Amino acid sequence: MIERLRDAPAASALVEELGPPTSVGADGAVEILASIGRVLLGSQHARTYPALAVLGFWLRGANLRPRLDALAGYRRPRGCVFHVAPANVEVMFAYSWAAAFASGNASVVRVSSRASTQT
Repeated sequence: MIERLRDAPAASALVEELGPPTSVGADGAVEILASIGRVLLGSQHARTYPALAVLGFWLRGANLRPRLDALAGYRRPRGCVFHVAPANVEVMFAYSWAAAFASGNASVVRVSSRASTQT
């Protein structure tokens, strides 16, 4: 534990390098996520794994835009989100990352070291 605390200044510097938060539902963020969704929906590989196809469908702009518009008036990004992805649901990290990204936050994602064919 003490060893990890010594790395705290390095982690703080990394967060600073990620830059300031953007606005909730920024058009550029939604377009990037929608592009990822289109790639997943058009991918033969994703069709083999239903979880990837569902993620692609969820990332559509038509799904994200109304959700983000509902938050825009009274929610502000916090800055940086740290995600610890579960190893038993391979694509779960993508949902939390996408929500943080679309909400204007930078992210640091810790993914499992366990190998998977989906991720």
